[in-house]
Amino acid sequence: MASNQAATADTGISELVKDALGQGQKLLQQQFDLLRQELKEEVGKAGAAATSVGGGAGMIALGCGLGILAAVHFLHARTRLPLWACYGIVGGAFIGCGAQLLTAGVVAASDVHLIPEQTTEALKENAAAVGEALSEAVRS
Repeated sequence: MASNQAATADTGISELVKDALGQGQKLLQQQFDLLRQELKEEVGKAGAAATSVGGGAGMIALGCGLGILAAVHFLHARTRLPLWACYGIVGGAFIGCGAQLLTAGVVAASDVHLIPEQTTEALKENAAAVGEALSEAVRS
């Protein structure tokens, strides 16, 4: 009779441990799904920020390369300022516009989080819950 009770207790504990491991596996899969989703969102933010930074840099390059030439000669013809002064005025205007785009891209990039905060917190909470469940199963 004592051996029957011991066998039943062993079976009960093994079932509890098996159930806890199954729930832990399911929880781990959910955590990986959450991590995958958060990383996907952060990569999207990084792509948008990179596009803005690239656009700003492209505007600066385009402004310095083509716009200056046309605008400088127009300004020189209208104002009779020295040609070097016209180059400085027009170049500064295009660089200012490009700098604003570049700044907007840097601000957007600062909002990208490479370590997902929700997943980290959820993992901590779930690890504590699994630890408590296993402790309870062993005590029983």
